[in-house]
Amino acid sequence: MVMASVVVRSGLWRVMLVAPPAVWWRLSAHEDVAMARVRPFLGQGSVYLATLGVEPSLAGRGHGGRLLQRTLTVLSQRWTTCVLRTEQPRNAAFYRKHGFTLVDESVVPVSGLPVLVFSAFTPQPAG
Repeated sequence: MVMASVVVRSGLWRVMLVAPPAVWWRLSAHEDVAMARVRPFLGQGSVYLATLGVEPSLAGRGHGGRLLQRTLTVLSQRWTTCVLRTEQPRNAAFYRKHGFTLVDESVVPVSGLPVLVFSAFTPQPAG
């Protein structure tokens, strides 16, 4: 139920309207395998950061780093570890720069895409 709500709010359902069924099936199969790589790192006190992005025309100006740091600050009020994944190897340096450690790397056979899973401890509030 929660996952369906996330899909509706994110707008992912629109992909079904424009993508042929084979593409939708491949995307769904990729997502299943990619999340299976993430789940072992989601334990007590951890949170999964599903999406983080900056308008491409604004990239390279520090907006993504500030957004990520602010997100980690907010998450730290409730969670101790933040886990995320990316299919873009070029994002690895960005996540490492912001304190994330690569904990798993694989290629999803059905899509041929890499999946890199990162984990970081969220800064804990003083007190």
